[in-house]
Amino acid sequence: MSSAKLAEKKLRSLSRLLEESGAESLVIVSRGNFLYVTGVDAGGILYMNANTGERIALVPLMEFWKVSEAVEGKMDVYAVSRLAFDEEPDYPLILGTLTDAVSRFAGKDSKIALDGEPSQQLKEKLSGKNFIDMSKEVSLVRRKKMEEEIDLIEKASDITERAVLRASASLREGMTEKELYAELLYSLYREGADGLAFDPIVAFEENASNPHALPGGRKLRRGNAVVIDAGAKSSSYCSDMTRTILFNSPQYRPLLENLISSYYAALDNVRPGSSAKEVDAQARRALSWRRLEKFFIHSLGHGVGVEVHEAPSVSPASDETLLEGDVITIEPGFYIPRKLGMRVENTVLVTEKGGKPLNKLEFFIEI
Repeated sequence: MSSAKLAEKKLRSLSRLLEESGAESLVIVSRGNFLYVTGVDAGGILYMNANTGERIALVPLMEFWKVSEAVEGKMDVYAVSRLAFDEEPDYPLILGTLTDAVSRFAGKDSKIALDGEPSQQLKEKLSGKNFIDMSKEVSLVRRKKMEEEIDLIEKASDITERAVLRASASLREGMTEKELYAELLYSLYREGADGLAFDPIVAFEENASNPHALPGGRKLRRGNAVVIDAGAKSSSYCSDMTRTILFNSPQYRPLLENLISSYYAALDNVRPGSSAKEVDAQARRALSWRRLEKFFIHSLGHGVGVEVHEAPSVSPASDETLLEGDVITIEPGFYIPRKLGMRVENTVLVTEKGGKPLNKLEFFIEI
């Protein structure tokens, strides 16, 4: 399915939200939500009117053609610029800021739904208007992934798996983290990534005790554990996967087995209606078998879509319930300061039958 056809389906979902809200218009100001609808990370604003059926994308001038090509006529696209031109351009141009532009359309509406708290500048431009916060409703639309979205996340996951395997094949004694990082970046694009969901993490042994370690000059030695956390993008959709590779280090097999059992303990509790907090708790209980739970210092997971971190949160503090169509990560890990860090992670689809991993690459990789 083309990006424009996918955008059309998303616009219809948002139109239904707008009708249910009773507002005259919906203004999307969040960068992530604009990306969700258009497939372009342009930092624009989307305006929809329930009465006229208008669908308008307001974008910085430099992003005009990219957005126009992505939506292929499913909405009107206006370039917004503070620069005036001597000759009138052959595309719709609004002089001023994005806020100036949206006020031109929404200024006539008395009741406006927003996907978040309006900025002070927008409040001033649209003073006297009744604003409705629809951020939660828009988030729920994004959480329920359509089949086309799931296919794109699976494609991104497949690319990531092939890249991790390709990079892992280059592992050799004396190799530095930076060298492996470079191999991984090359492999991600070589295997077809459209971009990166995030800056990959590559860490050896004690450096991996920092969950967000930066690659450095640390050299690989026999007996080390290697953590690779990577995610390719496919048509703006993200993947997220972590594998801990045992480099001639059989002594770590019991620890990796415990991590894998923690992952499956959480996965077994993934289903529509499950408490995200309880899914997280199941993973921590499983790590207590080797007293590793105190070294598990981050949330178990998060939602994945056009952004690599989105709703829902799967953590001890979460008050969210899993929904059918959610795509989440399950990523138990432990981090013993200055000694060792290990993590495994899959991206998982919440279905009526339970959790369906979107990754196929085995957890045990030994070299």
